[in-house]
Amino acid sequence: MIILSESDVRQVFDMDMAFQAVREASIAYVQGSTMSPRRTPVALDEGGEFLVMPGAVGPTFATKIWYALGRQSHHIPESSALITLIDPELGHEVLIEGGVVTDLRTGAMTGLAAQHLAPSSATTVVVLGAGIQARTQILALLHALESVREVRVYSRSEDNRTRFCETLNTEVAGLGLAARVNIIPADDPGRACRGADVIIAATTSSAPVVRDEWVGKNTLVCSVGSHTPDQSELEVDTVGRASRVVVDTVPGGVDGAGDIANAIAAGRLERDSVIELGHLLQSPPEQGSEELTVFKSVGFSAADVVAARMIARAALDRGLGTQVALR
Repeated sequence: MIILSESDVRQVFDMDMAFQAVREASIAYVQGSTMSPRRTPVALDEGGEFLVMPGAVGPTFATKIWYALGRQSHHIPESSALITLIDPELGHEVLIEGGVVTDLRTGAMTGLAAQHLAPSSATTVVVLGAGIQARTQILALLHALESVREVRVYSRSEDNRTRFCETLNTEVAGLGLAARVNIIPADDPGRACRGADVIIAATTSSAPVVRDEWVGKNTLVCSVGSHTPDQSELEVDTVGRASRVVVDTVPGGVDGAGDIANAIAAGRLERDSVIELGHLLQSPPEQGSEELTVFKSVGFSAADVVAARMIARAALDRGLGTQVALR
């Protein structure tokens, strides 16, 4: 078995590769050439949460275990993931640190959607949340939309959002983007959202954090935090008046979270009208018209399989990883 550490993964897996992996997996999914069973959630009495996500693309199989313990436990981080990859073409079993994979591929889903759904020449992005997902959502949007000039970040903790923006501005400067974009903390979510071109909810809230009255007619609204049927970051009215609703997959984005399902249950949205990301990428709409669009993602295993396969092959080509004899 080959073990790829977080350091190994970071050396070969970047936002470009994440976009490639998500695009390939999304199109393969709608073409019916993947196996992506619904993930299995396991909730612990102590408040921890595990998600088991098996999947296959062609002859390659992988299972990701994502977890959030709510606290750090000795050498186990508060939240991360592990991916086990079995790739007959590569000829190895591979164990991959999956936290980086999860963060980048989730951002890439939003980035790919934004390339086709965001208003043309979008300049202003709002992110609600200041955690790990918020970081990669912003980096993906900057990767996808060269026109973005300002990112407003709101979280309930003033200290958290201030530190987050300071850290991310430094990271963006290291990428050579400091002259192009400014990332600023916002002290009021409503004022931050009004007039924004793209709004992203990346929170752990079970109740809506984006009020419909804050959302303009020509806006892309994305929800990436809520991932159970009893959670929803968006109000029914927002989803209901959207001209186009896109999800990563219907089993995940519709059945696996409340944002879209609640609008369908309320009679504000037809289930058959919901578009999967792979279909959007195959037949992108024309940009430039004034319309409200919604994108919902919870992640799907095929994206992890394709990303893991790319990472393993790139890492072995560069001589990275630690080999362990299991047999």
